[in-house]
Amino acid sequence: MKLNFFKPNWLSLLLFFIILLSPTIDNYSPLTLIFAYLKLSEFIALIQILAYSLFIYLFTSLVSHLIFRTKNKFFTTR
Repeated sequence: MKLNFFKPNWLSLLLFFIILLSPTIDNYSPLTLIFAYLKLSEFIALIQILAYSLFIYLFTSLVSHLIFRTKNKFFTTR
């Protein structure tokens, strides 16, 4: 099984940083929560927010891969 969707491209990185910087959890961005949990030494919450960030990256990578794949199929077949 090839995992080509893990490779970063401009769309997946853009979507990842938009979601990572947007206030999604109790009006705080996940990036802010990562640094807050590091400062407070809340390691269980830190692991949870890092897992959430990893899930965001996997989801945006998969979505961008599907967008590029369908775009290429749409434009190559006439």
